[in-house]
Amino acid sequence: MENQKIINMRKYIFTILLIATSLAASAQELYTTIDVLRPGLISLPQDVSHVLVVNNAVTQPHNYGHQSRLSGQMPSNIEIDIDSAVFYYLTSFTQQLNSDDYFGDVDLLEQSQNIAKNFYQLTTLNELQIDHLYKLYDIDALIVLNRLMLSDIVEDAFDTEFQDFYASLEVKCTALFSVYFPNQTKPQTISISDTLIWEYEDINRTTALNKLPNRRDALLDMAIYSAERAAKKILPHWQQVDRFFYTHNDKTMRAAVDQLYRKHWDEAINLWYEAYQTGKSKIKARAAANMAATFEIEGDLQSAYYWAKTAAQHFDEGFFTSDPIQKQKMLNYAKELQIRIQEDKQMNQL
Repeated sequence: MENQKIINMRKYIFTILLIATSLAASAQELYTTIDVLRPGLISLPQDVSHVLVVNNAVTQPHNYGHQSRLSGQMPSNIEIDIDSAVFYYLTSFTQQLNSDDYFGDVDLLEQSQNIAKNFYQLTTLNELQIDHLYKLYDIDALIVLNRLMLSDIVEDAFDTEFQDFYASLEVKCTALFSVYFPNQTKPQTISISDTLIWEYEDINRTTALNKLPNRRDALLDMAIYSAERAAKKILPHWQQVDRFFYTHNDKTMRAAVDQLYRKHWDEAINLWYEAYQTGKSKIKARAAANMAATFEIEGDLQSAYYWAKTAAQHFDEGFFTSDPIQKQKMLNYAKELQIRIQEDKQMNQL
């Protein structure tokens, strides 16, 4: 095993993550997009630096997972050679882990360690193999690909409404991983799936089908695409979410929005709090909601949650002034903040 090929893909990419604060105005709301940190699919100890990605997959048989369902014909299975799919997947996966700059070093053990050599039988590494890899490569963690499954379906149909032919190619990819750490008795297991669909229409059936990409190329492209997404999913990652602010003709509310455009978060919060203290139920509800969103931008999730719940309460006040739609919107926002609070606790415990 000492002479097996190791691919070192170390990259140093420095990124700066900025909160997007460009605001789009509507009649009574301003919308913006912010970046929030989400936990990954695996729980990573803080001292993990050197990681080895291990190929433990078996090449997919050529006659597995490729089907044609064409109108006027019986469904048929075809053979497609995608022997290189595992290599493309693991190469892309390892490159993405390195580009994220989360670990100090990520290497790839390209040669399959699978003993059974049976695609239809899921076989994980045994303890001897795991111990040997830890000692041989001086690593902090093993990310092992146990199986990679790719499938595709080509279909066509006649659209009676538009009087043309519809053709589609659907490609699916599923990867099964085991993640090992030295001090954990059992590995963490994860399954990651993705689907891509190509669709075309034409008055000529053959033309519609010919517009579809080459099936082998689509499968290999999917392996690369899904691997990049998998590498991002297993680690803590940034996700863009939409947020909104309420507007109002109240002088203090307008002044707070002016501070918002200038990214003066504390000044905006102080003005909204002033409006909340002096305004009626409708202004209280909107000011509280705006404080919730601003506290979230500042990273104070507990305060954001408090003011989101408070806003929901005020939207429920008064027989003529209550607004059940806005109340539900704020309750949904409060639930989302509650999830974020739990996620932050989860990530801080690692």
